[in-house]
Amino acid sequence: MKQKMKINFIFVFSLVLILILFTTCKRSTPDKRDSAINLATPYSPIGFATTLILSTSPSTVNTGLTAETVTVAATLTKIGNPLNNKTIIFDISDEFGNKIELGLFEDGAVDVPIIEKVTNESGVTTVIYNTPLASELLADTLVFIRAIVEGEGDESTSDMAPIQLIGPLVQDTITVTAGDITLDANINDPRDSTTITATLRDQNGVMAGWSILFEIYDASGNRVSIGSINGVQSTIVTTAGDGTAAVIYEAPLSAELPDLGFGDTITVYIRATLVWMEQEFTSDAARLIIEK
Repeated sequence: MKQKMKINFIFVFSLVLILILFTTCKRSTPDKRDSAINLATPYSPIGFATTLILSTSPSTVNTGLTAETVTVAATLTKIGNPLNNKTIIFDISDEFGNKIELGLFEDGAVDVPIIEKVTNESGVTTVIYNTPLASELLADTLVFIRAIVEGEGDESTSDMAPIQLIGPLVQDTITVTAGDITLDANINDPRDSTTITATLRDQNGVMAGWSILFEIYDASGNRVSIGSINGVQSTIVTTAGDGTAAVIYEAPLSAELPDLGFGDTITVYIRATLVWMEQEFTSDAARLIIEK
């Protein structure tokens, strides 16, 4: 019996000793993911220490009636040495990297929203960015040129450079006038008509190339179908070089005003509104009196 207990004691002691030695050996093995290694460091598809730097000249542009040009330069290096014959993709984005349609890149005889360029022996390539017109902006706008060097799989190296676009100030800059303010509701065609002109200005003068929405309203501010504008109930016209947009308003026929007695009048307003990016901004209206 004592011999059996001795054997069991030796077995248990040996098992504990083995476990202690195994644990010690395991702890002495260095962790391959040592804290000295920054696992969060992104992998560059062209190799570690690869750098892509963008610059723009100029970086602030006053937009106008014609596109302005900005030179965008990309420099690609690895541990300070230039990387040549590498393809860089350029596009236009907002601050979050979302592609936007504001301006284009020169590509020979045409302009494009995305372009590819190859680095030279100095690791540099350039592209010309043509800004949008002032009529495409409502205010100062910040855009970013983004450059990407694609690698294997989903990996890529990229950089972004901002361009500040100075747009026009658009506040209470529209006025609307009518050639004749009193029209007759004739019994038969032709309908009586008048020319409605909207003029758009900012602090620098007249504004060409902007969209003006023309609509018909009553004195309570409700849209109505009394007469027509260029044959329809509403229409959009782009301002010309002198900042004006004009339409023809035709009065209704007498039969189209059954609630009015002979000699009675009704007042309508032709409203012109600046429209940009499907939003409505400053507006003005011309008052017309229609007599039956």
